[in-house]
Amino acid sequence: MFIHLIFFISSIASQSNNKVRQACPIKIDNFDMASWKADSLGCQRKRLGLYMLLIDNKKKIINHSRADVECLLGIANSVSSTHRSEFYYLESGIQCTPLKKDKDGLVDAAQLVISYRDGKVVDVSAIIP
Repeated sequence: MFIHLIFFISSIASQSNNKVRQACPIKIDNFDMASWKADSLGCQRKRLGLYMLLIDNKKKIINHSRADVECLLGIANSVSSTHRSEFYYLESGIQCTPLKKDKDGLVDAAQLVISYRDGKVVDVSAIIP
């Protein structure tokens, strides 16, 4: 009986270790999600090479929830005051220096913009200064 108990406990442990992480519902061919997320402030310029895939495939992103977008892109770098848009840095800029903002509070780096209405994506665009 002791051997059966050990077998039972070890089988439960292996099942929990083998659980597959649920995939993101947004699928974009050739999009390197790991590189995008690793370059969280755009300082390594990895995102700059990836954002056009998002723009070109925005129809695959529109109508998805914030949670779906967060699964794909990670947490946004900033959110508009109305919470209708989220911003992701694309390149190195003031956010990569110890002093994060210029005198006007503006960031001088390209950003991907995800716009929402009623909790769903309505547009994907970019701001390129």
